[in-house]
Amino acid sequence: MLEREGGADDCARLPARSRKEIDDLRAELNEVIPDDFNYLLYLGDESPALRLEYHNGATSAAGRGHEWEDALSVVDQLRALDWDDERKWAIQGSEMFDQIAAIAEKMPVMIPPTKALQKQNGERVKDYIKEKRRDPSLVHVLLWDDEGNLLDNDFVDLKTFERELPDIMTCMLHVVTVVAEGKPLSLGRIDRLKKAALQHLEDMPISHAKASGKFAFIMAYSRCEEQV
Repeated sequence: MLEREGGADDCARLPARSRKEIDDLRAELNEVIPDDFNYLLYLGDESPALRLEYHNGATSAAGRGHEWEDALSVVDQLRALDWDDERKWAIQGSEMFDQIAAIAEKMPVMIPPTKALQKQNGERVKDYIKEKRRDPSLVHVLLWDDEGNLLDNDFVDLKTFERELPDIMTCMLHVVTVVAEGKPLSLGRIDRLKKAALQHLEDMPISHAKASGKFAFIMAYSRCEEQV
């Protein structure tokens, strides 16, 4: 994943010819994309993708993808973009996020307690623990989304899970149970891990709002207000 500045380290082990091709592409993108925009260029096993990002002030940013035509030069397509319209869309979105962040700052954490999630999904949690205890080589995590779906995820160890937990919670997924080394973690330890993840996100207002359950509540409340 490359940006206007940064990401070059990811290419360090590529052959010199590939690095030059990537550097030449980035130079073209940097020239045609206005300086007040950043971008994310995804290169990897799947199809490449380009996402534009506009920073409205020091903390607010918004970005969106476009349906780029594979048969045409992406540089030519970027030249044809209405950059004023891109700015207008981004500023409107970032200002909305600013409003959400201000509201969320005054609200309490709203994620459901782990105990309540386990009680709500009692038999399925018991079956999950019974099954995953047979494989102590991985850390098994059962997640719950706001639509009531249970999702199974595996991690190589607890440190990896703890490192990725803030991102998991930002996706508005809730940890129901964790089985590590063939044993389920206690309710208290899971709740402490969630608390630590929220603390990690304190300097990222929107991510924290999503991880803490506030974002979903605010958006649901806004939709109800619009329907009245």
